[in-house]
Amino acid sequence: MKLSCAFQPIVNVADQTIFSYEALVRGENGESAYEVISAVSDKDLIEFDQKARETAIKIAHQLGIKTAININFLPRSIYNTDEYV
Repeated sequence: MKLSCAFQPIVNVADQTIFSYEALVRGENGESAYEVISAVSDKDLIEFDQKARETAIKIAHQLGIKTAININFLPRSIYNTDEYV
């Protein structure tokens, strides 16, 4: 499944300004995060996690987002995964 993202604004309540966006994984046709993640096998989860992060950064750049973006990730994806297989 091809990935896309939705960007949820994170707002400073005091002055009503957007100071960042949370990148939310979606399918290319708007499928929910649940639908997308449910289609990923356990063995492909680390690869999916990397692709989702890359996709979020690419789309944020294409949209011209100039603030910070918040990207969720699997903690184990930043370690050498060979140790955990």
